[in-house]
Amino acid sequence: MTPGDRGIRALIVPNDDPLASGFASFLSKQQRARCRRFDDPADRRAALVCKGLWRLGAGVLLGENPARVELSRDRWNRPQLIGLARDTVDLNVSRTRTHSGLVLSRGCRVGIDLESVAPSLVTDELVRAVMHEADPLDDASDADVFFGLWTHKEAVLKADGRGLEVDPRQVHLNGLGSPQSDWSLCGCHGQAWNTRPLECPPSIKGAIASNHLPASCVQVAWESIVAAVIERGSCAHVASSNP
Repeated sequence: MTPGDRGIRALIVPNDDPLASGFASFLSKQQRARCRRFDDPADRRAALVCKGLWRLGAGVLLGENPARVELSRDRWNRPQLIGLARDTVDLNVSRTRTHSGLVLSRGCRVGIDLESVAPSLVTDELVRAVMHEADPLDDASDADVFFGLWTHKEAVLKADGRGLEVDPRQVHLNGLGSPQSDWSLCGCHGQAWNTRPLECPPSIKGAIASNHLPASCVQVAWESIVAAVIERGSCAHVASSNP
């Protein structure tokens, strides 16, 4: 991703990949210690990979060593790069027990959400609690459909920055497309957002959101990152691949 690229790059990483596990090396001792508080090994690994992936993405945007990137948190506890406005560069991460996701941008605000499809969690009460009457609800009780809808909503809330401080029913989905389609339009408290599904592994749903349509949007294949690392001996090529 070059400094003049006003686009978006997204990436989904398998947490158990040895290269992904190495992202934890970008974290401080304190950050690694906090991640190791998770009792479950899969949750612990996911936290390490996801936090390391954020730093790696920040390093790509800034052209710096990921371990040296300085970050702060906004009033909603969202990580942000020190001294840079979010309309200049932005990034966001998400994780499940098996995969982590990263989205990078220049020129717009972005959010990403990944969710494991869990049919046992989808109840009528949950659907009513998170869906707006304007949402496409015909099959919302189906787990694949529900989590597909939910990832679009949460991607918007994460891009907005307030997360679940905002009632998810305030995010209105105006129809969803396929990974090959144009962006879909959503609304949240009078502001327009654009969302797009991600191509995900089986039993995972994912989406990204942006407050502006980007000049380009590429979901980088993890396999291309692995190949680049093998060829060039560096993991700094994450999200830098061309379409």
